[in-house]
Amino acid sequence: MTHQFLNLEEIIRQDHFVIMMVLMLFFVRRLKRLSGLPTLFVVIGLAFIPFMRIMIPYICFLEAFLIVYTVLKRLRVV
Repeated sequence: MTHQFLNLEEIIRQDHFVIMMVLMLFFVRRLKRLSGLPTLFVVIGLAFIPFMRIMIPYICFLEAFLIVYTVLKRLRVV
């Protein structure tokens, strides 16, 4: 019966690319909104998706930093 259940590791590996794409899209959109860079930056950013496996921890850290920075900016602390 156990062969009918998918291994959790396989599920994560299958969804890994989708997770990377979503993370990259959110990150690029937020960075574009904060910095006002042109849309070309988004295209260049999306070109780096194959390298995102190495970059995921850094992207998560930057995402958290940008969220905190945005909140502080809205509260006019920064």
